[in-house]
Amino acid sequence: MAQPSGDDSGGLDDLTVEAATILAEAVREGAVPGVLEFRTIGGALDRAISSRSAADLKQAGAVFNRLEGDVREDIADRAYTKAKARRRGRRGKSALLTTFGRAKSTD
Repeated sequence: MAQPSGDDSGGLDDLTVEAATILAEAVREGAVPGVLEFRTIGGALDRAISSRSAADLKQAGAVFNRLEGDVREDIADRAYTKAKARRRGRRGKSALLTTFGRAKSTD
């Protein structure tokens, strides 16, 4: 996962929150029933989104990195596809794709 971008108070910026929201959707879609890590990642992402907490985003990233590589790649591909679709819907948010490009390349 990419390093979270935050403001001076340690909170996540709007684009990082949006990227985390898309990633949470992709995690839920790609979840394997019975695998606890998916629930842990989803919960940490939900907390990061609602509180803008970099610590929660970091926790989600640590659990994400424990998943098998092909599972991480599937989730990253889902998230990237969602980000592209949203970008097509709103042409002005190209930084979202930049954020996901870094997230995808670091796994």
